[in-house]
Amino acid sequence: KKKKSFFEEISKDEECCIKYVKEVLRGFNNCAAKLQEKLKFWNTSYQPIVSQDKDTFIRRYQKTQRSLTIVGQDIHRYKEVQREIHEEDPKVVIDFIETDFTPLKVELMNHCVQWQKKLTDLLNDNAKTEMNKVLEYFETTTATFLSPIEDMDDLKNRVHLLEQARKDDEDMENRITPIEAKYAKLAEFEFVPPDEELSKKAQMRPAMEKFRDTTLVEAEIRINKEKKKMKAGLEQDLAAFGQGIRDVKTDFSKQAPYKAEGHTCESAFGVLQNYKNMMEAKRKGEADFAPKLELFGIDSANYKELEWVDQEMEKLNTLWEVRQAWEHEKDTVLQAKFRTLVTDDLDEMAMQVQGKIRKLVGKDKGVGMWPAFQDLKADLDVFRNMIPLIQNLRQESMRERHFNVIIKEVNQHFDPKSDSFTLQQVVDLQLVNHADLITRLADDAKKEAKIEGGLRDIEKVWATMTIDVKEYKGGAYTLKSTEELYQSLEENILALSSFKSSQFYLPFATKVEYWEKTLANISEVLEAIQNVQRAWMYLENVFRGSEDIRPHLPEESIMFDNVNDGFIEMLKRIFDEPLAMKACSHPRMLETLNGFEKLLDKVQKSLNDYLEKKRQTFPRFYFLSNDDLLEILGQARDPELVQKHIKKCFEGVKNLELQPPAQNRRWESIGLIGPDTEKVKLVAAVKLEGPVEIWLGSCEKAMIVSLRAILVKCHNMNMTPKARKDKWVKEFPGQLLITSGQIKWTTECTGALQKMEKQQKNALRMVRRGQS
Repeated sequence: KKKKSFFEEISKDEECCIKYVKEVLRGFNNCAAKLQEKLKFWNTSYQPIVSQDKDTFIRRYQKTQRSLTIVGQDIHRYKEVQREIHEEDPKVVIDFIETDFTPLKVELMNHCVQWQKKLTDLLNDNAKTEMNKVLEYFETTTATFLSPIEDMDDLKNRVHLLEQARKDDEDMENRITPIEAKYAKLAEFEFVPPDEELSKKAQMRPAMEKFRDTTLVEAEIRINKEKKKMKAGLEQDLAAFGQGIRDVKTDFSKQAPYKAEGHTCESAFGVLQNYKNMMEAKRKGEADFAPKLELFGIDSANYKELEWVDQEMEKLNTLWEVRQAWEHEKDTVLQAKFRTLVTDDLDEMAMQVQGKIRKLVGKDKGVGMWPAFQDLKADLDVFRNMIPLIQNLRQESMRERHFNVIIKEVNQHFDPKSDSFTLQQVVDLQLVNHADLITRLADDAKKEAKIEGGLRDIEKVWATMTIDVKEYKGGAYTLKSTEELYQSLEENILALSSFKSSQFYLPFATKVEYWEKTLANISEVLEAIQNVQRAWMYLENVFRGSEDIRPHLPEESIMFDNVNDGFIEMLKRIFDEPLAMKACSHPRMLETLNGFEKLLDKVQKSLNDYLEKKRQTFPRFYFLSNDDLLEILGQARDPELVQKHIKKCFEGVKNLELQPPAQNRRWESIGLIGPDTEKVKLVAAVKLEGPVEIWLGSCEKAMIVSLRAILVKCHNMNMTPKARKDKWVKEFPGQLLITSGQIKWTTECTGALQKMEKQQKNALRMVRRGQS
């Protein structure tokens, strides 16, 4: 019987199969991990050699211009890496798998060889380029030195080239040695250049020796020979150039625009421009000589004539520029409207120009002697002298009468107020020759303007000044505040008076006299109105406020009524038309007011005579004012209204104790009431009828009789022994108590003194004891 294989036997054991499968898979996983680590080693160690772009790297490497030592180190580094790769074992057994890295090693080593070739090629290119430059320098410089010298510039360039060649020769060893070192480094890395390149390398040092010993020596000999020839010609040219400069100075001194005569600004600038062109040509010639002089070691000449001409040209150019600007500004001003000129601006304009020419003289006092300068200065002085004339002509206070005087003087008509009048016309009319007359007229105009302005102010004030009239009782009117009116009148009248005292008063004489009369009339009318109003208001209360006075003064009442009607009508007219100028200008107004005042004076005198009669009848009326007395007389029928005046007539009496009238009876006074409300009964009641001065006199008599009777009773009770003082005090008026007490004290003291004369020494003591 055939024996079964291991696979057939083992396949029967499923668990065993699964176990071995797991073990195999685990082995593969371990091998894969170890293989990955080996691949990671190759990647991390040599990956930059493969991944980096070689051409890009070499281009950057060339720009850095690294030293020969560093380049050699970089080539050695790639050789060392190649060696390391070569020494790596290509076959590696990982568990049950054998790996072979030989293809990878071969590829990496090829990359290292490529890197070495790139670097050696770069080193060879650099060495060849520098070697070609050296050989080319020897060839081109030698050819230049052997060529003929054409002119001064060529000679100069040849001298500079010789100097530079000597400097280059000193440094030539430092240029050739690095080139040879580079070729030696290439040989070290077994790099063999082409034969042609090696042949050029072998020629560098012989070429250097020939250039130094032959070319430079011959070049110096040829240059020195040419120098001698050209120096003689240069000296002749310098002499001719110097003479040409002196000729320019001489010509400039004669032809330059030092004088304004025969020159305009344009022609002067043209002359200066011609000389400027000449000077530029001379300066250019001087500049052209400078390198030639330097070449032959000749000191540059100092051409003082050029400097002098330049300075003179600069000063002349500045002077004529100032003149040109001034003439332009002056022409503009001369053609401008005369009435628009601002003298401050004109003066400022002239001062600025003067400042510029003064600055020019400050730099060189000789400029002040130039005719062109003196002409400009004179023109400025004339213009500035015209400014006061312009100010006077443009003065606002100048009137037609003043200009007529000037027109008559110059015998030519002009209108300084018109748009066509310009400063040029002022010049043409030669008004500057009449400056004194115009100045005097302008001064007069200023002073006259003060009068004119004052009159204008007065007109303005009185064009709106009103009389303040307000409504009064009963359809009447009264004049109120007049303070502003009188203040304006006082100020304006005083101003008019000062105008008349001025020597410049005549042109305004008519107006001044008109306003004097007008304001004087207003002042008199206002004063008359106030006088009449004062009397009218006082008498109006007498003749209109009470009918009791009119029967006693019938003629005066008629006179007052006439005044009253006329005055009310006059004030109503002023109320309707309050402007002072119109209100006070009615015909015969002042005469009417004076008539009113006289009539009211008569009425007042008659009223005063009437009141005097009343006072003579009852003298205590002298204690009262006319107003109080008139009020009493007007209210005589009502004693209660008279009560408030009682205290003025009788000291210590405030009121009368009145008893109202019953049927068929009149008012009666039954007692007196003091300021402290103390009352005193009259012995007999007084009938208050008839004229007030009569019944007040009756009251006075009743007071005397009653107080005498009460005083007797008061004193009798005071003298009664053992009388009760409290009852005595309460029963009688205070003034009578005092009077009685004084009488008693005097009587007792007199008796005691008489007793003391009779040797009763304790009499006064007894009296004192009794009084206490």
